[in-house]
Amino acid sequence: MCKRYSFLIILIALLALNCHKYDVPGVGVYGSNTFNGVVKGKVTDGAGNPIVDVKITIGIKSALTDVKGFFRINDATLNEKETVVSAERQGYFKTYRVFNATTSVNNIEIILVNKQLAGTITNSSGGIISLSNGTKIEFPANGVALESGGGVYNGDVNVYAAYIDPTRPDISKTIPGSFLAKDKNGNKVVLASYGMLAVELESPSGEKLQIAKSKSATLTTAIPSAVQSSAPATISMWYVDEVTGIWQEEGTAIKNGDKYVGAVSHFTTWNCDTPLVAGVLSATFIDQFGGPLSYNYVRISVVGEQTTVWGFTDSLGQVNLYYPMNKPLLIEALNVCGNVIYSENFGPFSGDINLGTIAANNPVIATVQGKLIKCSGQKVTNGYAIINYGNKSQTAQVNSNGEFSLGLSECVTPVPTICTVIAVDEEDSRQSLPQSFTIVSPITNTGNIAACGDTTFQFISYNNTVLNDQWPFIRFEGDIFNADFAGVSGIASLADGLTLVFQLNPTGIYPVTYMRLEREFAHYTIVPPFNVTLSRFPNQIGEFFEGTYSGKYIEETYNPNIVESINGAFRIRRTR
Repeated sequence: MCKRYSFLIILIALLALNCHKYDVPGVGVYGSNTFNGVVKGKVTDGAGNPIVDVKITIGIKSALTDVKGFFRINDATLNEKETVVSAERQGYFKTYRVFNATTSVNNIEIILVNKQLAGTITNSSGGIISLSNGTKIEFPANGVALESGGGVYNGDVNVYAAYIDPTRPDISKTIPGSFLAKDKNGNKVVLASYGMLAVELESPSGEKLQIAKSKSATLTTAIPSAVQSSAPATISMWYVDEVTGIWQEEGTAIKNGDKYVGAVSHFTTWNCDTPLVAGVLSATFIDQFGGPLSYNYVRISVVGEQTTVWGFTDSLGQVNLYYPMNKPLLIEALNVCGNVIYSENFGPFSGDINLGTIAANNPVIATVQGKLIKCSGQKVTNGYAIINYGNKSQTAQVNSNGEFSLGLSECVTPVPTICTVIAVDEEDSRQSLPQSFTIVSPITNTGNIAACGDTTFQFISYNNTVLNDQWPFIRFEGDIFNADFAGVSGIASLADGLTLVFQLNPTGIYPVTYMRLEREFAHYTIVPPFNVTLSRFPNQIGEFFEGTYSGKYIEETYNPNIVESINGAFRIRRTR
């Protein structure tokens, strides 16, 4: 029996005319050290499950995660010191990731925290909301107002709250922003956390609420048992800035037994921390064959203390991250399997430091290396190789000589014997057809691969309007209601988009079974015949879906008596 898959093809195309008069994260906030670059990553929940449809935003660029939690944003405005990425989805607390970006392909990982109802109070009388670990939120009478405009609010208040344990092993993916902060004097510091609490207030109808002006709420935050002995009697409180993603110092808390107690004047995520003076540490990690150690975790811990900061190497093995100065450090690199492949003591350092090139012994099946050339025979200097092996796909960026190198993960089972490589030339918008190679250990040399034979051009058209200026991606949805579905979506703004659902097999004509436009609360009825013609099917990652669609529909909610027509075409690269 053939295994069947489902695909949902999404194109994100946020237009410049969709403007707002407020600060945009990642743009105009961090100064002049900015450039355009690529960020990719993955979003999961606390159990490690991928989350689909998470809206990822970097400045004016946005994308949605696919069913495996992956996203990629091209040509985003990044900052070498403080790039901020926001992630939001209904049912979870909005969060942020702040990192030091490089000009290569950057990688991040984010864990979203479930937004659970902790309890309900009546605003006129106030009340106390308690969590299972003894963390509490105490509200005074009439202490809550409308978030928009601060107007008087009368009624019940739904309190959504979640405690974030700073000693959890995945805290680097869970913490909003990062451990980077600014103290009350504006100095950059790295935080050592003793407990965090995310809080949001809403009316029963979902209206956003906040603490009323001139009022405050009292937070009682549990201190994890692992750090209770080092917890100071008085500690600074910090909140995450929702524009910069950087923690800001505001107020203090007093230790009372195994908890900290302090007052806050507004709600976001709050953190009880001691600050450590911050500097920037840079390094380039390579494997035992001299190739870049791409997209691997780097962990810096203060020896003998709880403080740890994390970073990700980019496509060329480079990492830049804020670290605590004047402390003895343990620096570790972890491979994609989560195993420590490098460990060394360094420091203390008293300022920004570049450790140069660090070689790590990374167990791999083999290292695939080669060179990408243009159709003219010249080297590709702006491109990458897509390498498929077993059930895994990875990308390897080229260096200035057009060369690429990638270690094939030891985590893949069964061990593959064949890999395929697609050469991509971003400068000329060309790519090769898939080329197969027998995996030879320790080095699989592909030689020169010409990025010719296909174009990288992607687009989707919607009633004669072609949207092709942003990064599209494909979702692998799995079986939905025991059927195979696919969809094509072109989002021209936050309020305009299209999804089509149809049964999917390699090439052919398929009836559309579901349609949705990005219009809130609308319901649509398809008027048959409404078909999708799939003319090209990608057998592997890096190849393309191509097709057309045409049909009619009725928008039952707003225009129940009008039959509308829609048609278009698409060409989208398979990325998962």
